[in-house]
Amino acid sequence: LLIKENAAMMAHHRGILKTRLFCFVIPSPYHPFLFIHRTVGLMKLIFSSLSYTNLLFLLLLCSLPGCMGNGGEPTPDLGEVTGTITLDGTPLSKANVTFQPAAVGDKGRSRASSAITSADGQFKLAYNSDTSGASIGKHKVIISKMSDNPEEAGLQLVPTKYNDATELTADVVAGENTINFDLKSK
Repeated sequence: LLIKENAAMMAHHRGILKTRLFCFVIPSPYHPFLFIHRTVGLMKLIFSSLSYTNLLFLLLLCSLPGCMGNGGEPTPDLGEVTGTITLDGTPLSKANVTFQPAAVGDKGRSRASSAITSADGQFKLAYNSDTSGASIGKHKVIISKMSDNPEEAGLQLVPTKYNDATELTADVVAGENTINFDLKSK
């Protein structure tokens, strides 16, 4: 029935039928030519309402981030930090370890370094996603681990004296540092 109606319409409205068949076969929101056509139309509308001064300012503003460098803070001198964490002599797996610098470094503010322990309790600190280590100097160390059991959600498995009210400190020096922690549950 649809083919007969379309054949009858083709004789009368050739241009309209092509558009309808085209849209029927390929849905218009997904067709690349229609997307480009709509995008170009939108861009024409946006840029036709801008004066040349505003357009020049907009282009300048868009190009500035490329001229600013990496935009981040300078990386301080770092030391590689690895170690093992045990709780009552047993390796503490999946624990969060954070080294928070006690002072600001000479190359700018020092951020905390962190790691998650492996199944055997070992860790290697990361300063950011691209760089391993921790800033040189004295650090407050925070170790925490939450329960994996959904019925105990939010339960801290490491005593408070190692996380919220930490008593742990560590000194990081240039080069490689091996810093182990043997935590006690009591």
